[in-house]
Amino acid sequence: MPTKMSLRHIANNNSGTKIKMEQIRPMLAEDLKSQKNREEILNSDDWVAEAKLDGVRIIAVIKDNKPRLFSREGTDYTERFPEIIEALRTQPNGIYDGEIVSIDKDGNIHFTNAQQRAANTKQEEIKRFVRELPCDVYFFDALDINEVYIE
Repeated sequence: MPTKMSLRHIANNNSGTKIKMEQIRPMLAEDLKSQKNREEILNSDDWVAEAKLDGVRIIAVIKDNKPRLFSREGTDYTERFPEIIEALRTQPNGIYDGEIVSIDKDGNIHFTNAQQRAANTKQEEIKRFVRELPCDVYFFDALDINEVYIE
């Protein structure tokens, strides 16, 4: 089993390193209530907060205008979110850590819609879901990968 790596770990690797997609994992939230050094963490320059979005956590890999989406477990979600793939085609090469969310016309986030989209693999339903359960993606972290080879 390959070692799992966060974006921070990948960024610290030497350029030209070969990385298998299943090795990349999103940085997940940590519960500060259980941390003994909570005050030290909160006062550190390294501490960053991100909004809690109730969606599906993903890693997007863009190389040569060919985006791919993966779940935190490494499942390929590329075919399940064609509208997001199309939007990412013009973005720079990189590895992006983010959350796919389904937002209705009133701005409400619906976790079950995003979850339903992620679980579906049937092409005819994917086309219908793009219309009926639209999704968007919010990215929290990004890494330039021009010098990293993703297998």
